[in-house]
Amino acid sequence: MKTVILYISLFFFCLISWSQEKVTGWKINSNPIYILDGKEINPLGFKKIDPNTIDTINVLKGENAKAIYGERGVNGVILFKSKVIDPTFLKLYAVNFTTNENKKVINLSGKIMDCEHTVLNNITITNLNTNEKNTNQTDGTFQLKCHKEDVISFKGVNTEEVRILALKKDLKLSITLKESDSIITNPTRPGAVIIKKPVIYLYPKQQTEVDLKINFNGNLLTTFPKYNNGWQVTAYPDGKIYDKTTKRFYNSLFWDGKRNFDTENTPTTGFLVEKEQLSSFLIEKLETIGLNTTETNDFIQFWLPILEANPYNFIHFKINEACDSISINENRPQPDTVIRVMMEFHKSDKNHQVKEQNLKSTSRKGFTLVEWGGSEIPNNSKQNSL
Repeated sequence: MKTVILYISLFFFCLISWSQEKVTGWKINSNPIYILDGKEINPLGFKKIDPNTIDTINVLKGENAKAIYGERGVNGVILFKSKVIDPTFLKLYAVNFTTNENKKVINLSGKIMDCEHTVLNNITITNLNTNEKNTNQTDGTFQLKCHKEDVISFKGVNTEEVRILALKKDLKLSITLKESDSIITNPTRPGAVIIKKPVIYLYPKQQTEVDLKINFNGNLLTTFPKYNNGWQVTAYPDGKIYDKTTKRFYNSLFWDGKRNFDTENTPTTGFLVEKEQLSSFLIEKLETIGLNTTETNDFIQFWLPILEANPYNFIHFKINEACDSISINENRPQPDTVIRVMMEFHKSDKNHQVKEQNLKSTSRKGFTLVEWGGSEIPNNSKQNSL
């Protein structure tokens, strides 16, 4: 019943806001002020309120809101009174945070996973009282020191935020993050995409010890050999790679991951390729970019079955620096030549008009690193057709 009351109240609040906007130009897209049990909470806290715990809801608007809250009340005020005041909730979702340096130091550790118990990495961990930020390890684990009653936030690129209140000393946690609703509800962020099969080849001029790290703008999913906050390998001129952790030889280093697709970087140039022309097209374009026969064949063997599921594909290649929006590699020593190719594609039709992409070629000199991968992106052909 309280859930129904909450939604009905918010409906009438939006309806009143719409009427007010017609008269005064009131911006209904801005957040109102949320007051829970006499204390202001932030918009995230409003979303976390359990409707079943609410006793009464009141809405202030216009001059009534401004009289109490000043200009801050211009977008309205929603006042919630709960059945039983929860001081922990009020601390977690306060508007402002103060330091707790005079309180006990607490050691926090644990692991961060998703709802399917898959390890998540590259999660930002923020102490909201001190604004100190950190990230967890590739195996999902984290360790940090804070003070008692500090509020700790856990947030990934594609996940909803979770907050905890540090109360117990030497607390071990299991943090579960779920995919952000904004991926579904925000039309400017059409969703998460999987960066598939990026593989890295190393070609030094002589046997070389290499440390390689991936700064991926998302969550790493699978790595082979296992990525333990970096790869420490020995690279050979013939392309063989010896991983010091597994003590095995590999032809390449593999990773994949999930990230939000940024509509602002939707490609506007590329190629419209018919199914029957895919093999010859990929050979021509990849070798133009600078891949050798082995790398080109590896690329086609992986992507051809996926692309051939569509009669036509729109294909765009991110090359070298353009790949930095997806990931950035840290290498020691730094290669003399880097050739990176990330293919973006989506199903299309033969009537899709495309401005052809200009591909630049890279010549190999000295120690060379080659990386390729790709992802299926949302089809925005209607907006991008010429």
